[in-house]
Amino acid sequence: MTSMIFFASVGENLASAIESGGDPLVNDADYRLDSNFTLRAVTKQDILRYVTGLQGGSAPGLDGVSAYILKQNIHSFLNPLLQLVNLSIIKGIFPQHFKVAKVFPLYKANDAKDKNNFRPISLLSVFPKVLERIVKE
Repeated sequence: MTSMIFFASVGENLASAIESGGDPLVNDADYRLDSNFTLRAVTKQDILRYVTGLQGGSAPGLDGVSAYILKQNIHSFLNPLLQLVNLSIIKGIFPQHFKVAKVFPLYKANDAKDKNNFRPISLLSVFPKVLERIVKE
């Protein structure tokens, strides 16, 4: 359990070690585009297309729902997922629960008792993957 806490806190520890004073390293204005894009509400057919296109071999996230389970039960998930995706698009908010990952250590090499010889693997829920694919397209 302590190794889980170690890996879950790596990002926060690194972020707190970064000095936030001074000029930014990157000026956002240098990369600004003078273009607009509009996200449209999606339909049930859109959701079906995205879900059937998911690869089923990845491990499930914290909610325990794999791509395989979602694909096999899409008609049970379809209406709630459609509402969630469209609400996210309309409000411009990526749900906080979609940002939660199941983190576990994966052994790399050398001394298995040294935490630095592991790398963290983050497993996200399949639902934000659907939303991300929709927004990307």
